[in-house]
Amino acid sequence: VIQCGPHEHVYNHTCVPCPPGSVNGTNGSNATGPDTNCTAMICGVNEAVQDHVCVPCPGNTTRPAGDDATGNNTRCDGTCTDGLLTGDETYVDCGGSCPRCRCTPVEIELRTSHLGHALGGSIVGPGPTVEIAP
Repeated sequence: VIQCGPHEHVYNHTCVPCPPGSVNGTNGSNATGPDTNCTAMICGVNEAVQDHVCVPCPGNTTRPAGDDATGNNTRCDGTCTDGLLTGDETYVDCGGSCPRCRCTPVEIELRTSHLGHALGGSIVGPGPTVEIAP
């Protein structure tokens, strides 16, 4: 008798892997029996999804229960406001699984040379690069 593991389910009398982030709730399913299904792992209080696994929140961060481990990565509250470029953030505290990055208005003073042409160069900041050409 072939027994399937917790991350396997029965399909056509064979033990096959469950999709990432899911488990077979009937641990030890007999492969000679009927087909079984996998169910999503649901994270508990103060756990977040990281690569389809529920992991504890770091430090003093928190997260309510209910994240589905078959879905996208999630974050514990506090990591999107730590002033650091962490996790999957595109820029500091935004993008990825944090709130979308917003453009911040920037005041730019263009100076002209004595010939009246704009000086060349580029402005690089926490957003798209702006090219200025003569």
